[in-house]
Amino acid sequence: MNEALEVLSTGGWLHSFPEGKVAQDHQPIRRLKWGTASLIVRAPVTPIVLPIVHTGFEKRNHFLDAVHHYLSAARR
Repeated sequence: MNEALEVLSTGGWLHSFPEGKVAQDHQPIRRLKWGTASLIVRAPVTPIVLPIVHTGFEKRNHFLDAVHHYLSAARR
């Protein structure tokens, strides 16, 4: 948390998952954790908060798994 606060203090970009986990499996938003709110409150300059929803990564992961499998088999 101290490192994240330092990033915010210097005007840096910080990507946070306030739900406490990256993958949500197409479920409703879970209860948010206090860490992100704490960083916003503690930062000497109020940061700009930009909510972003990532979708489609589950498809990309399957593709990368297939590529990894193919490359692993080709090396044998």
